[in-house]
Amino acid sequence: MAGETGSGKSTLLRSIITNLILNGKYNRYELHLIDLKNGAEFNVFRKSKYVKSFSRTIEDAEKILNKLIIEVDDRYDKFFKNDCVDIQEYNKKYRSKMKYKIIIIDEFADLQNEKDSIQILETLAAKARACGIHLIISTQRPDAKVLNGRIKANVPSVIGLKTMNEINSRIIIDHSGLEELKGMGHGIYKFDKEIEFQSMNISSGTARDLIKHTYINKKEENKPKNTGELPKDFTIGDFNGN
Repeated sequence: MAGETGSGKSTLLRSIITNLILNGKYNRYELHLIDLKNGAEFNVFRKSKYVKSFSRTIEDAEKILNKLIIEVDDRYDKFFKNDCVDIQEYNKKYRSKMKYKIIIIDEFADLQNEKDSIQILETLAAKARACGIHLIISTQRPDAKVLNGRIKANVPSVIGLKTMNEINSRIIIDHSGLEELKGMGHGIYKFDKEIEFQSMNISSGTARDLIKHTYINKKEENKPKNTGELPKDFTIGDFNGN
């Protein structure tokens, strides 16, 4: 998903995540949100029980992406050992089901200088779909360096919102046209064919009201503040790393 500032990208992402959470009880999936605007855009979703990880910084994002690439390898090992080709066949054969995982990254262009993270994203885009791990990536800076050939080749669905110029439109959907859109959620969805659409405007307050029944108290919410005091279970052995 790509488009200039004011094109409606963040609002559309909010709508997608809200719908995923509302349908979470009917489907076996979990969400991993990476919000590189320091958590501002996705904060409303952070407490939902369907959000299994929430990253606000590049460092947090790298940790989650590394865990997920390990998960991809582990899943393919299970498929090999159990004579399965993908998650659908595995889940049909076994009572213990694998969950789908959806990684949603807002402003993934901020990772472009992080070589390891971009390589992981390229690998996830190339091989993770069959094992039930999916990517939704978005940017408001759609240049050729950000949307490189390997990512474009392995991302089958594209949403193009209004762009500043014809060049950016060609980078996103391979032809001009996005520069002529109205903005504010007016876009083109490209898969087997192209569909012009107008996305729904959903405010953060409305999204919160719709999903607040899924909020839970999470461990990271309850971490004790660093007061400088020693923990109650502290022992002398802790000085020796025991």
